[in-house]
Amino acid sequence: QDDPAASYKKQLAMVPYDKSGDAFSAAINTLASGLMIFVFGGWIGVILVFWNLWAVVFGWLWPFALLTLLCLAADSPVMRWNPASGVYEQALLREVRVGDEVMVTDPLLGGDVFRSRVYFAHCDEGSHPLVRLTVESGQSINAVPPHLVAVVDDSSSVTFRSAESVQIGDKLVVSHDGQPTQPEAVRSIEYSLGGICDVKTEAGVILGDGVLASNAVTDHDAAMMAWAPIKTLSRAHPDFVARHAWLISRTSEVATTLG
Repeated sequence: QDDPAASYKKQLAMVPYDKSGDAFSAAINTLASGLMIFVFGGWIGVILVFWNLWAVVFGWLWPFALLTLLCLAADSPVMRWNPASGVYEQALLREVRVGDEVMVTDPLLGGDVFRSRVYFAHCDEGSHPLVRLTVESGQSINAVPPHLVAVVDDSSSVTFRSAESVQIGDKLVVSHDGQPTQPEAVRSIEYSLGGICDVKTEAGVILGDGVLASNAVTDHDAAMMAWAPIKTLSRAHPDFVARHAWLISRTSEVATTLG
């Protein structure tokens, strides 16, 4: 049986997240993917066409070749708000649905936690490369390699970096049991394969096992702008977005194939 690190590297070599292209090629690919979805998906295709073009206009090059990689492990624990009892309850990421509220915090040290609505959720229980970053307290974030996590630099400022770029000793932003965030050093890094979920909150961030991560790869702010139309649509028609989450995620696979 393959060593987990060897299997991870083998799978990682097949992942197209490091593809790059100019604005023209990105526009052609995303438009073509939207049109293909239109053929098979009705009005959701029209929405995807305009959404793809919106993302390109805001400079998020190759926006949807990355879409299926904006993920944490499907078994990542998160704190979900229970409106009936008025308290947070732990849930696995795969159990979170559009319209749920989960615990998040701003990307800064000493930040208080708050609830943020989930406007998109899609899971793939296949075999995907994952990087687990475990901090001193034992809490960990388990994400695909390019997923952005909140890292504290030497000046105590918080920036987003890809999970695969984090090294032992780097400090992540962590909340213990809903307390204000604090920095904690990474003590171990492990590689594995597993299911993933792309869960996006209106705050643009999520706490996986209390460790702060972005909803994006490559550029947090650009991703927030690119996803704005879907967030707005989800507010007005949450059932529609939930029902077509698979089609929205498929856009990335079509774009990658055409590219």
